[in-house]
Amino acid sequence: MNHLKKYSLYLFSILGAVICFVAVYGVKILNPLYDDWLLRGGDLTQHYIGWEFFRMSEWKFPIGLMDTIAYPNDVSVIFTDSIPVFAVFFKLLSPILPDTFQYFGLWGFLCFILQAVFSAKLIYHFIRDEVVACVGSIFFVMAPIFIARMFFHTALSSQWLLLLAWCLSLKYIDGETKVIRSCAVWGGMGVLCAMIHIYYIPMCGIIMAGFLLARFLKDRSNISLFLIVPSYLFGSLCMIYLLGGFSHDHQLDAGGLGQFSFNMNGFFNSMGWSRFFPPLSAYGEGSGDGFAYLGSGIFILLAISILYSLLNIFRRKEPKISYHFFAYIFICVACVMISASHLFAINGNLVFELPYPSKLVSWWGLFRASGRFIWGAVYLIMFYSIARATKAFGKRWVSVPILFILLILQIYDISNVLGSKRLEFKSDVKYESMLQGDLWETIANDKKHVIFVSHVTNNHDILYNVGQYAYLHKMTVNNFYLAHSAAAGDIHDNLETSMGNLQEDTIYIFKKEDEALCSQYPLMYYESDGIIVGLK
Repeated sequence: MNHLKKYSLYLFSILGAVICFVAVYGVKILNPLYDDWLLRGGDLTQHYIGWEFFRMSEWKFPIGLMDTIAYPNDVSVIFTDSIPVFAVFFKLLSPILPDTFQYFGLWGFLCFILQAVFSAKLIYHFIRDEVVACVGSIFFVMAPIFIARMFFHTALSSQWLLLLAWCLSLKYIDGETKVIRSCAVWGGMGVLCAMIHIYYIPMCGIIMAGFLLARFLKDRSNISLFLIVPSYLFGSLCMIYLLGGFSHDHQLDAGGLGQFSFNMNGFFNSMGWSRFFPPLSAYGEGSGDGFAYLGSGIFILLAISILYSLLNIFRRKEPKISYHFFAYIFICVACVMISASHLFAINGNLVFELPYPSKLVSWWGLFRASGRFIWGAVYLIMFYSIARATKAFGKRWVSVPILFILLILQIYDISNVLGSKRLEFKSDVKYESMLQGDLWETIANDKKHVIFVSHVTNNHDILYNVGQYAYLHKMTVNNFYLAHSAAAGDIHDNLETSMGNLQEDTIYIFKKEDEALCSQYPLMYYESDGIIVGLK
């Protein structure tokens, strides 16, 4: 019984997360043998097929490389966004796994649990009330920015990493832990971020930097704590190297910085998620990356928190400003400045452009979807709203019912979107390839490779369906949709080389509109399902 009481905070927060996950997504997608839902197109299909080809590839060093998805070039699993930590782990188990195996449902389920655990832990750290912490954690599990990424860009739904970074900052920067241990822990944090998604390296780094700055302001003599920074970067870079992230060329600046940024209306722009607040106009073709809607329940909690703080200031009851205040201000300002990029916009209007050096803008382009950096500020606002409002409510018998009512309001506010997701994921999806002609099975028997002669990375129907066909028949492909145009130069050069040395074990793929291109190569041509197939 004592053990149950000791871990009740985590047990009940996990229970809440499981209920929320099942309510929104059901349990069907947790079946590792069920992959039809992953083959409906979009980013999720890219991630899943990336895992399939990584699994099919022989082990290499660095361990994250595969030569099956951009044959004969090596490409890192990082650039298919296939959640490298799971991809490597399950590739190790591949000999005992069934032919069809997906882990994306399991990863999403795990993210729900970790989101609940770390948010409950943080709320309890400030409030010291387990019931409030458990109820408050559901706000984070059902946060619009979290749900928006789940099973859309699944690696980016690992936002519990930001909460974990905050937990580690409180213990290993703010606390009195030995510097060597703090460096080791933050080095491990760098490794973890790199094994999930590289965007989390700078995002968690902002939280680390904020607490280091605050600790320095408190105790200027403890300079050794800043050794955490190189430890964190060393862990990150070592893992990126081990996953093959430095093993081939890729485009650092993909262009478009400022088109995928945070808009200054972002906290209030529902982008169609709210029953109460209409969507607002936004600047940039990829403004969805700056999605930061807080939700109606959090709006009310935030208003109460601000009013309570102002009343305490006027009554001179507000305690002396803690040095933590500087950490939180730094994190919020850094998140807003970086997420907005060099182009500050309100609604659909560009207000001003910061004159950063062109070289800095180019390097910044490595993280051109800068709007994602606002997530740290969103979670900070949510914590402030819940913790401060709870203090304003006073007694538990007051705070818990009010929190629960506002949680219901928060969920109801986005219930239209939640309902559509429920319908999407509970429906019985059956994948049917667009490759229905008899030709495909006839030619597959003695073939080892597929070469996309036409440019198909912008035609996902052909790319993903032919890619899945190639995987199922144990063939390689010469090109795929890869982040940051990974290995693009080598892929282009090898295509030219391959077309000058046609092989009988290869299927050559042309788009229908590229029929004129076929005349350049002495192949036998067939047409099936709107695709031209060339054979030697």
